[in-house]
Amino acid sequence: MPEPATNPNGNAAASGNGQTNGHATKTNGQTRRNTPKVGQQDLAGLIQQAETLRTVLRETLVKTNELLKGLKRHRRQSRALQNTIASLRQLKGLGV
Repeated sequence: MPEPATNPNGNAAASGNGQTNGHATKTNGQTRRNTPKVGQQDLAGLIQQAETLRTVLRETLVKTNELLKGLKRHRRQSRALQNTIASLRQLKGLGV
């Protein structure tokens, strides 16, 4: 029995009788694959990914809020220190 011809992928090519060897066939230059479409993906997996993303975003929001609070506290302390130094300079200028 003769060996089937192979295509550039190394897969056996379809015979002239309309039958294929079970491998992907080319249509308009693109290979068809037996991969699930977006709508057919595992719904549980997609839900899990969304929940994981939500958790990460919440943690990021909490950390951002803590950072902002710390920066505002630092700004208030810095202003208070500057005001104290300015007051001390005024007292020194008065000779007190």
